[in-house]
Formats: sequence, structure tokens, C-alpha cells
Amino acid sequence: MKHGSGLESALFGRMVTSDVLTSREAAVYVAHAFTVHQAQVENDYFTVVDDLLQDAGELGSAGIFDTELASGLYYGYVVVDVPQLVQNLEGEDFKDCFASGTPAERRALAGRVVQHLLHLIATVSPGAKRGSTAPFDWAKFMLIEAGDWQPRSLAGAFHDALPLDGKEGTIRQRTIDRLTREIGAMDDAYGAPLSRRFLAVDQEVQVPGAERLNLGHLADWVKEIIEQGAC
Repeated sequence: MKHGSGLESALFGRMVTSDVLTSREAAVYVAHAFTVHQAQVENDYFTVVDDLLQDAGELGSAGIFDTELASGLYYGYVVVDVPQLVQNLEGEDFKDCFASGTPAERRALAGRVVQHLLHLIATVSPGAKRGSTAPFDWAKFMLIEAGDWQPRSLAGAFHDALPLDGKEGTIRQRTIDRLTREIGAMDDAYGAPLSRRFLAVDQEVQVPGAERLNLGHLADWVKEIIEQGAC
């Protein structure tokens, strides 16, 4: 924000064609969410009625329509480039973000921003037609990884979509099982030079090399890591 970019631009970037110096690189990357199983779509039938015409003695029917609605269990993936976020917020060069001479106070605002962002990711569901769908659901599983290495998605766990009629537990249980097996396979292949924590509403969930935390403690952990600059 020292560059006048504002919080939204500091997070998601800004391009200004007339002044390249005011452009900002994004610090947060958000992948398109997808269902871990075959998507199911149903038609929502509705009519549009003009009440003013009814008062005038007309029938008032203005249209008959339908819209497609889909529901499912979604996998979402978000990356936060902390050095870039610190640069966007504080004007500190991203190369110096975690340098020994950079005080923790220079990373404090970025830590608070990511702390709040984590709460939003967990509890805010995007959706339309809220009056007839009430799409307010919270995350059932969250995995947070922090480290100085190339980010990687776990989307490959769902190259083969999960069957909806599986006999080996609920769709949620089978989804988390796929994810944990993918994590284990990635750790075996590449190692795991990072710190890992997770949130899960199902008590039997275990994640390789990770500690279970509730949302508040998970967000506090992320904030502390960013401020201290160490995993």
C-alpha cells in the first residue's frame, strides 16, 4: 500500500496500461475450483411476473425460464506469495523480505492479511441466486503448507473422478483419502521441505507430517510464520 495500490490490488494485482509503474504483480493466485466427482446439474424452473401489470388487470406473466444449478464437493487451491505481498504492502523489495536485516514488523501487516484471508477462504462460499439456494457452507478440510519452495497443487489426486456410489465410505471420506495418498506419494518422490498443518471436521482424518488445528489456531500459525520468517 506504500505504492498506493490498495489492499485488493496488493493481493490480486493491477495492470495499468497508461502507467507501467503503477502496475502491481499479484501476490495471491486462486485456481478454479472443481468437483472431485462427476458434476450433477439440475434445472431450476422459475417465472417472472410483473406486479404492476396485474394491478392494471393484466395477467402479468412476463416470462418462464429455467437456470442450471450444480452442487458438489469442490477442491480449491490458493497460493500466497509472501515476499510479493510484503513488497506490495510495505514497499520492501521481495528479495529482502526474509533477509536477516529485515525486522519482523515489516512482515506484520502481511501476516494479518493472510490470517484474515484464511478465515475468508474457509467460511465464504461464492454463489449466485442466494435467495433460492442459500449457498453458505464452510470448508470441511483445509491443508496449509508453508515453505520456501515451488508451490504445487494436489489436483492430480482427482485425475480420475471419484464415483458417487462408492462402497468405501462417504464421498468426503474418499476425497480426503485421495488427498492424503497424493500427499504421501509427493513426499516420497520430492521430499517435504516445508511445515504443514490441517483442519478437518472428521475426527478420523490423518495427514502425513501434519498437525491438526482448528481454524483460529491455523490462522494464528500462518500469521506467526510470516512474521517470524521461519517454518
